[in-house]
Amino acid sequence: MRERYKEDSRRTAMNILSVIEKLKAGNELALVFPHRSVDGDCVGSSTGIVSIIRSLGAEAYVAIPEALPENMEFLGISEYLFRPDGDTPEAAEFQKNKTIGGRKVGAVIATDISDSSRMGISGEIFDSVDTKLVIDHHASVTTRSDSMWIDPDSSSASEMVYYVALQIADITGRDVSEVLAPNAAKAVLAGIVTDTGRFTFTNTRPETLETAGALIDLGGNPGPFLL
Repeated sequence: MRERYKEDSRRTAMNILSVIEKLKAGNELALVFPHRSVDGDCVGSSTGIVSIIRSLGAEAYVAIPEALPENMEFLGISEYLFRPDGDTPEAAEFQKNKTIGGRKVGAVIATDISDSSRMGISGEIFDSVDTKLVIDHHASVTTRSDSMWIDPDSSSASEMVYYVALQIADITGRDVSEVLAPNAAKAVLAGIVTDTGRFTFTNTRPETLETAGALIDLGGNPGPFLL
């Protein structure tokens, strides 16, 4: 990990650990929000955060605002996804009681986005919850706070989430493979591949390639997005 990422990724990891303690104490869950017109980066980064939270004993889902595109089905991440307007028992429960599996939403986390107006049907849910975190790499984001990590120099939100996973592993004494499940590592890698234009854009830095290699070791497979 490059030195410039350490402070922000550490702070974000600590924020997530605080959220996890809150969720456990209140028997609540977290929803992680990508933007509408989903792409590899918002799906990969949100899946990575859900994997982190679940690895530490709390519950979380990606509040995906639309069906996962066919070209991402190879990721095998359906277990992480929740459609608030979907035709599932979980969606019906949420629409009726605002709970999923009997748990209320105690925290929300946005990845690759900070503006709820771009979350589609999920934006209203995001706005309704007080405990919020944001991980984004878009230069257009001008708001800053301790609950936000905004880094326009990062290749992608997915790369940022990998650094958070490293910090979570370090703080909790786990191996990063215990924090990012193989299918989550695959999704995070897909996010980096797509947002770097298959490693051809100028946002591809040495640490980006180092991260990609580490994610391959964790179970990532860039092949389908490199074709």
